Amino acid sequence: MNRPSTEQSYLLSLAASAGDLVDTALATSTRRRYQAAWKRYQDWCRLHGLVQSAPSAKTIGLFLTERSRIVGMSALTQDLSAIRHHLRLSGCAVRDDRELLARLLKGCRRAKKNINRPKRKIEPDTLLRALELIPQTLKGRRDRAMLLTGFASAMRRSELVCLEWSNIRFEEEGFCITTGWSKSGKAIDGCFVPRVSSPLCAWSVLSGLRGELSDSSQFCFPRIAAHAPTMQHVSDRYLYRLIKHLMAELGAPHEEYGAHSLRRGFITAAHHAGVVNGDILNVTHHRTERGLMPYIAGVDGNAYRKVIASLGAGFDQDERG
Repeated sequence: MNRPSTEQSYLLSLAASAGDLVDTALATSTRRRYQAAWKRYQDWCRLHGLVQSAPSAKTIGLFLTERSRIVGMSALTQDLSAIRHHLRLSGCAVRDDRELLARLLKGCRRAKKNINRPKRKIEPDTLLRALELIPQTLKGRRDRAMLLTGFASAMRRSELVCLEWSNIRFEEEGFCITTGWSKSGKAIDGCFVPRVSSPLCAWSVLSGLRGELSDSSQFCFPRIAAHAPTMQHVSDRYLYRLIKHLMAELGAPHEEYGAHSLRRGFITAAHHAGVVNGDILNVTHHRTERGLMPYIAGVDGNAYRKVIASLGAGFDQDERG
């Protein structure tokens, strides 16, 4: 029996390390969603007798057309990204010289009339009212800490739910989050959340939760089973459903809210409070200021009121007279 040489063993270890690095290029939740989408595509190909090893833009287009009948644009775009990702890994990336897939998605957006419908923001006072609905249980304290941390840090839901205690450094003035890299490719190194005198203080709730959970789970927001924390973190879908449930309890149009509502709420509140864009970018980790603009929700009637105010009080009185 031939044993691998020292050089071969070294190369094998390098290959294993390279594979691990490739895997960590995507967040755990993203890898999980991509794997589910890829399996869905493979099952569809087998069902229709199509060869998966010879992918074409037309085949993928047929799959997406069928999917478009039951899912929205977000899921459809993610399915395409997942298929492209797995095909590249297998060394047979699909050629789409005619940009068939891009034109197909554009057509789906027009058909669904879903070109730009961002989630509604959660304002600070709305968040306060939602927190009052959460029970004082271990699960409730976890959910309360997750919502407050999500709002204060404006993190993406995929980054928020998998936070570990090793990513948090508590100080007397607040806590610092270090998680490596964000979805935008920017390093999240030293995102500081200050301790504040407010019911919205994330520091007080999260530090209290640490005392309960840090010895039982590596995750800040673990799944709870039989009233005890597990070694798995909550899913981003759980956060999505939690926010929708709380908004429904408040009598708000819950279908217009989602996990992104926390991030949009923070950015909008900071913008209207006069915070400069550079300071907001330090929290959100967008690449450019342009990336902030879709998150900033206007205040109804605000522009008109300011225009009238600029004309002077006398103008308003004369017009009414």
